[in-house]
Amino acid sequence: MPPLSRGRRAVEDAEYDEDRNESESRSRSRSRSGLGADPLSRGIELALVRPLVFLLFVLLHALYALGILVVRATRVVRALLSVAATTSDDAQPTDGEALALWRLARHREAAAARTTKATKVGGGGGGGGGGTKRCAMVPRHIGVSVEAPPAMRTRSLVARYALGLLLGREIVVGPPDREKESRRRDAFLKESVQVAIRCAAVVGTDEVSVFDKEGRLQEMARRGELDDEAIAIGDESDETEVRLHFCWPEYERRASELGNGHGHANGKAEQQERTVRVNVLGPQDSKEALASVATILGKQDKIKEEKAPLSVRAIDEILQAHGYPREPDLLILHGGPRYVRCLHSFPPWLVRLCEISYDESASPYKPLSAKSFEIALQRFNMAEQRFGK
Repeated sequence: MPPLSRGRRAVEDAEYDEDRNESESRSRSRSRSGLGADPLSRGIELALVRPLVFLLFVLLHALYALGILVVRATRVVRALLSVAATTSDDAQPTDGEALALWRLARHREAAAARTTKATKVGGGGGGGGGGTKRCAMVPRHIGVSVEAPPAMRTRSLVARYALGLLLGREIVVGPPDREKESRRRDAFLKESVQVAIRCAAVVGTDEVSVFDKEGRLQEMARRGELDDEAIAIGDESDETEVRLHFCWPEYERRASELGNGHGHANGKAEQQERTVRVNVLGPQDSKEALASVATILGKQDKIKEEKAPLSVRAIDEILQAHGYPREPDLLILHGGPRYVRCLHSFPPWLVRLCEISYDESASPYKPLSAKSFEIALQRFNMAEQRFGK
């Protein structure tokens, strides 16, 4: 074969190999992207697999919604059964909030009767029993730790994103209005505090300590938004006025210097028969309070010279002298993650022996309700305090 023909043949073979490699790479890329797949398998995927996945997604959401409805229906049935089982000569209110307050009033009467009976039979019920105390009376001091809800729910963001995918649109969620969000959180905290104070007054509790870890309640107290002079409890025929006494440790000394002696924000003396003391606590009253106590103890000459051992009573006396409340008998937690129990940075030195109640059924996006307060009171009455013995 001539050299010229041999060279031309080699060039043709190289071009053929290049075209074949290019076609193979193109077919491989098509098969990866699904364009060159088997038409039958492609049709099965479009006709069966994707609709089944979509139906499964819809079925899971339907089961979730059905579970929520079943839980709510169960709660309604339990409430109706409890109302039907309750026997009283008085007419029961029909409104949910009024019904809860009516039950709390009946609980106060029953607790007073139990306390009177225990005093006659066992000399007050505070004696023996091996260090065990049955909580059969109204708590004298109730603490409430409230956490305001976040700016936007994760479920709402997911729902908006899914709606955008279904409609084929891009839904952009802008940043929330900070001023509007601040007003919403303040309204949530204020309503929760008002419900707690009213329920405590109905039950007969004389002291309530409210706390939020952001310090919003103290800011509202400084602005006078929480300073209600009195509230009315009871029916129209038997209405009782209860005075409210708002105070917080920061202004305790200043108010005493002004001649009040109780730390009331408006400087009015408390001379009424029924008074509910409301302690407004903030984040600076938690761990910082113990740090200030340590500083005071370090500056005392007696501690420096005699090296006297520290005691819980000495620390409590210093804290109460600086306006901090005593330890509550019952602590009610509200807000935050529904199935995660936390104190929301509540002062740790106030939770040594108190009963802690958290209503898992309460929505963290709604203020504290009288129903949650009633549940906490029932748990308090069913508890046995052993005081470490």
